[in-house]
Amino acid sequence: MFSPEIIQRELPQEGDKVHDIEIESSGQKRARATIYLPQDDMLRQQPALICILHYAGQPTRFYGRPLLESVFLPVFRKYNAILVAPESINGQWHTEENESFIMALVESMQKTYNINPARAILGGYSMGALGTFHFLDSYPDVFSAGIALAGFPSGEINLTCPVHLLLTQNDEVFDYKNFVSQYDAAKDKGCKISFSEIPAASHYDVQTFSEHFHMIENWLNDLWD
Repeated sequence: MFSPEIIQRELPQEGDKVHDIEIESSGQKRARATIYLPQDDMLRQQPALICILHYAGQPTRFYGRPLLESVFLPVFRKYNAILVAPESINGQWHTEENESFIMALVESMQKTYNINPARAILGGYSMGALGTFHFLDSYPDVFSAGIALAGFPSGEINLTCPVHLLLTQNDEVFDYKNFVSQYDAAKDKGCKISFSEIPAASHYDVQTFSEHFHMIENWLNDLWD
């Protein structure tokens, strides 16, 4: 298992830069993450924390970096926000091993960078979207909101924190019509859920999701107002 104290020793300090870090647990397990730190003057002012969970596939080194750089960073660069994109350990985000890593990583970053607890957002694409719902449901006192791209859970949605989804009707992996019925049910129960429809050609059209990721900004500004 990973401890926040071990991770803290590896966290970068240089602002306005993207860093790749590698962490070794007490059991000799290795994990990796990509971190973006804003400029030093902003970093000292209780920044937000945006944790980004990558899609499925055989993870290569720093597998979450493309999502951080091409999708999330162009929008969040204008905010006082730290971005972190961990690389999953052997696949699915909901495993005990990955859950230990993610929560230790978040805790260590909260302590190191004096994160604003009201601005801790979890986001993810596809498998990462499923992981987002899992962590939001399991740790409602840690994460204040979620952003899910190209994915949603198959069962009922019962979140207590706000979540915004970006979806395409052309998704061949997740049934858009099924989501609409889930969305209506969640809204009826009082869930703070909203979504934007993206004109992506398919589930795998990450480029179009990136081009339209700015659609979260109205939701985000209302959230942080």
